[in-house]
Amino acid sequence: MRHIVVDLEMHPIAKKYKEERRICRSETIEIGAVMLDEKNQEMDDYRRLIRPRYCPRITTKYQEMTGITTSMVMTEQPFEEVLEDFARWCSAIDDDYEIIAWSGSDYAQIKHEINLKAMDENELGCTFLREWKDFQQEFGQILNKTKPLSLDEALTYGGILFTGHRHDAVWDARNTAELYRITRSETERDEIRKRVRAIFDSTPLTVSLADVFDFSLLEVGA
Repeated sequence: MRHIVVDLEMHPIAKKYKEERRICRSETIEIGAVMLDEKNQEMDDYRRLIRPRYCPRITTKYQEMTGITTSMVMTEQPFEEVLEDFARWCSAIDDDYEIIAWSGSDYAQIKHEINLKAMDENELGCTFLREWKDFQQEFGQILNKTKPLSLDEALTYGGILFTGHRHDAVWDARNTAELYRITRSETERDEIRKRVRAIFDSTPLTVSLADVFDFSLLEVGA
């Protein structure tokens, strides 16, 4: 089975669209994903910007966060077409795959936006919505924690330095995929649990970052 790790970047719908905001608060402006093979090694990636319908411009806050500008998205295809393209990419090799995302928020976003834009999931071929895994929830179960963790927190517990650029959909997906990869081993899961105990049970006088992390195994991206 292939594993497709996905991430979305979103922008709030303009406040003047009151009825639309009751259905969906944001629009997707980027879909990023990486595809893992049976050995959980990256075999392909996917990146598409999306032209929003209810966001006349990308605000400064979201430009700075994502690097996405109004001019970049206004020449792109709308959500309906990009989602259909993404569905084709997911099943291009075969239909034996599952979608993995950090938290259920991306799943909820797609469902709400499909509803907002009166789309038919079956016509779009969005079968991937039936094979969706909330990796944030799974990672919390590994650590026996009920409070949701941010991706940055989880990467820290996994001994992974973030590679690439935060709030870039492909890089967020790629870092999530790295965390997913190492947690397939029970030995690695035990190491993560030990690392978390060291972080929370030790004082600054008895433990250092060098004790907690093996920095020789980490790669720093651009």
